[in-house]
Amino acid sequence: PGMRDSGWSRTGSDSRISVAEVLTQEQWDGIDAETRALIDGVLDLEVLNPLARYEAYPSGLGGMSPGQRAFHEDQAQSRCLRCANKVGKTYAVSAEVWWWLTDTHPFRDERFGPDSVGVYFVPDLEESYADDVCVCLRELEPPGILHPSCRYDRIRGYVIGTKRGILTKDGRRVMFRSSFQRVTSAAGIKAHWMVWNEPPRKTLWGEMQRCLSMSRGPSIGALTPAGDPKKPTQDLRWLRWTIEGNPDTGEPPKDPHAMTVIELTLESCPHRTAEDIEDQKRRIPAWEWEIRAKGAWEA
Repeated sequence: PGMRDSGWSRTGSDSRISVAEVLTQEQWDGIDAETRALIDGVLDLEVLNPLARYEAYPSGLGGMSPGQRAFHEDQAQSRCLRCANKVGKTYAVSAEVWWWLTDTHPFRDERFGPDSVGVYFVPDLEESYADDVCVCLRELEPPGILHPSCRYDRIRGYVIGTKRGILTKDGRRVMFRSSFQRVTSAAGIKAHWMVWNEPPRKTLWGEMQRCLSMSRGPSIGALTPAGDPKKPTQDLRWLRWTIEGNPDTGEPPKDPHAMTVIELTLESCPHRTAEDIEDQKRRIPAWEWEIRAKGAWEA
């Protein structure tokens, strides 16, 4: 307490460790001005850069949850995050996007370089894009990364001029496409990496995968598998069989994805409280329990 006001520590209660825990006042006074400025810059970066906090802070204090960490650490070329609702699925995907845009992934040796292109598929470009995907991306956006022509709009999400998208200062670009539009919406796209958030339309799956046919880059998916097998457009068995295999016949997946499952528990979601988790569980209809609370394929 009071260290922020002492004039020699700028960490306050925001940091995991304070200067006072490492150096005595006499040692601090003996450090040259240039090194002091460097230390202050590191401490400021920790406070101002939410992506750095997510990467380095303890779980529940701004850092990734155990399930998110398992997803990020997985070395598979194709990964999928199958989750209950409100457990940090899109948040984890957003961290991956910024790591790829900065070549700073802490667990994977992936470098795409300036002018690389990523494609991000969302179900709805009018609502879920701005209200969900872009909100999470904004919460983790590293400071000073955007190109002058790119900005974040609270209503429209990220735009480059008048088009949806992200453009960094060194020319890296994220293209956003609907996973429910006509097949040609994904045709011709050549990307270095790909994200799909929530299940896409079955007829678009092949075209989405072809975005990476030349780069052979990584892909990640994220979903809460809420669908209705009785409705053709909501029957997700095809996706399960494609990325996990058919559990009834034992047929292996044609496009295998390493699967990380995060359930709605306090252990899985240390950033939440036991009370709000129990309240969310109480509101889940019985016929959707396994899907909404456990991220299961079926309820």
